[in-house]
Amino acid sequence: MRKMVYLADPDGGEFIQTPLVLLNTIGLKGFAYGDCDDHVVLLGAMLTSLGIPTRAVAVKLHGSDVYNHVVIEYMAQGQPILVDPCAKNVPTPNYRDRLVVS
Repeated sequence: MRKMVYLADPDGGEFIQTPLVLLNTIGLKGFAYGDCDDHVVLLGAMLTSLGIPTRAVAVKLHGSDVYNHVVIEYMAQGQPILVDPCAKNVPTPNYRDRLVVS
């Protein structure tokens, strides 16, 4: 995931790139730009390809009152584990507020 560079979507827009587009861009340029949902889409596809079921989970970042960030969740020994692929140099925070749709 170090080849993914965080870049927010433009104000007023929301764009999600497919894993194939991201992998092709990384293959051509050596890196790809994307925001949190792009990071989650790629990591989720990679983990799922290894047989690890995942889902996207909306969280509140930086004390926000609204869900403004998305992370990956997978189960390990019956416990949900959150991974924030955008948190490359720090551990995934312990998000207090999570929005999970079953």
